[in-house]
Amino acid sequence: MIPTNRSLVPLSLKRRAAMQAIADVEQKSARRIYCAEYPYARAFFRFLMGSKRVTLKEVRVFCPWLQESDFRGRKQSWLRAIDILIVSAGEHCPLPLSGYEVWDIFPEKRFQQTERQ
Repeated sequence: MIPTNRSLVPLSLKRRAAMQAIADVEQKSARRIYCAEYPYARAFFRFLMGSKRVTLKEVRVFCPWLQESDFRGRKQSWLRAIDILIVSAGEHCPLPLSGYEVWDIFPEKRFQQTERQ
C-alpha cells in the first residue's frame, strides 16, 4: 500500500473526479446503500463541480461549444452516456459523447488505442 504522502494524484480535475466517483459508488454499493439513477455520473459531477444536482451547466463541461438549445430534452441521454463512460473506465463511449472526452478523462485509453494501431 502506498502511504498517503506519496500517493499519486492526477493533475486533471476531470480524471480525479472520475476516480473519486468510481470509488464512492463502489463503497456505497458494498455497504448496500441506495444509489439514484446514473450514480457514477452524479458522483462525477458532485466531485467535479461540487453540486449535488446535475443541471445543463454541469453537462456542458463535456461540450462547452454547444448551445443550451442543443441540450434541451437530452439531459437523460447525456447522463446515461457519461455514466456508461465512467463505469467502463473509458472502454465504452456511447453517443452523444465523442472520443475526445474519453482521452480527456482516461488518458491511458488514448495510449492503448494508438499502440494497437
